[in-house]
Amino acid sequence: ALKPLVVGASGFAYTVEWSLQGNPKPGYVGGMPGAALHLCQPRPHSRGGRSVIDVGHLVSFDGMGRGEVACWADCSCAPTRFDSHWKRQNSVGALKSVKVAWRDRGQPAQAAAADGPSSAHCGGCGLTVTVLNETSSNGHKVKIISLVSGLSGHGGDGAVVWMHNPKTKHPYGYEEIASEVWPRRTRRT
Repeated sequence: ALKPLVVGASGFAYTVEWSLQGNPKPGYVGGMPGAALHLCQPRPHSRGGRSVIDVGHLVSFDGMGRGEVACWADCSCAPTRFDSHWKRQNSVGALKSVKVAWRDRGQPAQAAAADGPSSAHCGGCGLTVTVLNETSSNGHKVKIISLVSGLSGHGGDGAVVWMHNPKTKHPYGYEEIASEVWPRRTRRT
């Protein structure tokens, strides 16, 4: 469920499209350059460190555009671009991995873009997806469908599973239902 992670939008709207088989395909759609979707991924731990957040987006053959992900609030990342267009005559979900560095609690949060929400609106990693002016097709449509997070940098790799629960004490209605860290393999020389 992506909706509870959205903390602001300009030029993006929640839309449910339908597959030829009659299956719903919900997500946030932006179709004009400069449209911005602001998301907040819950913080999986209290220390700093590194992790990967995968931004799920629709890839299709007609009218699709390019987007860029930037980070703010309790994390930072290099701007990460993706292309939602391909030549195959079908539409599928794809993941774009964003490598983030988490700030230790107590460090000042990074501000969002001037037109974005304040860092007070996000107690985790703020991500802004912006529709770019450049395109490899005849359009600019970008559809965001999910956020997937994993852990890295705390003695191993791992994963965190979040579930939406409006009764939880987490400020955004999420609770961690499972997490696991696997030891890193050591290289033998």
